[in-house]
Amino acid sequence: MQQQALELAQQLVAENKKKVEVGTMAPLDEKQAESQAAKAKADLTTANYAVQKAENVLKALITHDFGEIQPATIEPTDKMLALYQSFSLPECWRNGLDKRPDYLLEKENIEFQNIVLTYRHNQLFPGLDIVGTYGRNALGGSVEEWSDSMADNRYPKYGGAVVLSLPLTFRQERDAYKKAKVAKEALILSLKRREDVILAEIDDGLKAVISTYATTESTREARVYAEAALDAEQKKLEQGKSTSFNVLQLQKDLTAASSKEIQALADYNKALHQLYFNEGTALERNKITFDVK
Repeated sequence: MQQQALELAQQLVAENKKKVEVGTMAPLDEKQAESQAAKAKADLTTANYAVQKAENVLKALITHDFGEIQPATIEPTDKMLALYQSFSLPECWRNGLDKRPDYLLEKENIEFQNIVLTYRHNQLFPGLDIVGTYGRNALGGSVEEWSDSMADNRYPKYGGAVVLSLPLTFRQERDAYKKAKVAKEALILSLKRREDVILAEIDDGLKAVISTYATTESTREARVYAEAALDAEQKKLEQGKSTSFNVLQLQKDLTAASSKEIQALADYNKALHQLYFNEGTALERNKITFDVK
């Protein structure tokens, strides 16, 4: 966009110079055009620096050896577009509650706490354990006889018992059970809060997608109108019915409109992928899978 603005300004400078030479335009108009061209050149330099800075950020994200990839130049292969996508809020909510890792983790914590609670509940009852023992005795008059008797299992020893545990107060067990119940209730409340946060994030994300898409439509129309206005004013200037100042102003308007359109496209794509992230489908939608070994 800045390159286009510079080309338009330089084109106007060249045309004004010719008109000044033949005496059909005042030198002031030429200086105004040159000033606009100089500013457009400065803006292009700033834009080039912004591109290089953004490239470095991306390179740092995709490699662990920045020095090796630094000389490379990143060229986008796809054009940034605003592709309309239809979403259903209930479906997005369902995706979020089915696929968000943070929500699934809290659900697993509750399931684990249920196991702990069941164990603590079982400790409130008397315990009945069966105990068994088995061993071998080494008997003999020498080391060899001892070893042989052990190997042949000549003198086995075994026993068994039934042990009934009946604590007098169960105070410790009751306290542990109450703590487990409180911990489960806290996890349930945490899960509910997480659910509310997820639903709110998805709702906000969906509204952002709708809003930014509408902005892309309006900024595109504004840019088209600005192009038409500039084209009409340039034709009027060629016919001597306008001034260089008006053309310069419309060039600025076109540059501003183009900039807003590009920003709107970026905002829409960011909002779209933020919604994917909020509902936990970012990897799935980008066809990224992980094999856990």
